[in-house]
Amino acid sequence: QKARVVDTTGAGDAFVGSFAQAIATGLEMRQAIGRATLYAALSTEQLGAQAAYLEAAAFAKVWRRRRAQVVSRRI
Repeated sequence: QKARVVDTTGAGDAFVGSFAQAIATGLEMRQAIGRATLYAALSTEQLGAQAAYLEAAAFAKVWRRRRAQVVSRRI
């Protein structure tokens, strides 16, 4: 599923922060990249940077629903 991009401000920061958090908590590289990619994509669907970042619980719901799609793609 493609993101409905509104504003890309902060998407890179969203990716790096999510990736670092995933690696720090022990996820393997492939899953960390997939997770960070989804988090960054979702951050582009709203205006602004920090205001567009999902809270951990909200992202966890989306991740559970979509991780198979994200991680199964070739990275």
